[in-house]
Amino acid sequence: MTSSLRAKKPTAKPEVSDQIGRQLRTVYNDILSQPVPDRFMDLLKDLDGLAPPPAMAQVAAKVGK
Repeated sequence: MTSSLRAKKPTAKPEVSDQIGRQLRTVYNDILSQPVPDRFMDLLKDLDGLAPPPAMAQVAAKVGK
C-alpha cells in the first residue's frame, strides 16, 4: 500500500487537545496528592523483606561486576 492510499489519522483541534490536556493534568495531580493505601505500603514492605528469586540474584551479581 502506498502512502497516498493510507487514511490520514484524524487530529483534534488545538483547543480540544488543550482542554483534554488540562483535564488529564487535573486528574493526575489529584491522584498524586492522595495518600498511598496502607495495604499497598504493607505489600511493599513485605516485598522488601523477601530474598530475590535465584535468577534475579544471578542477574544482579552479573550487573554488579
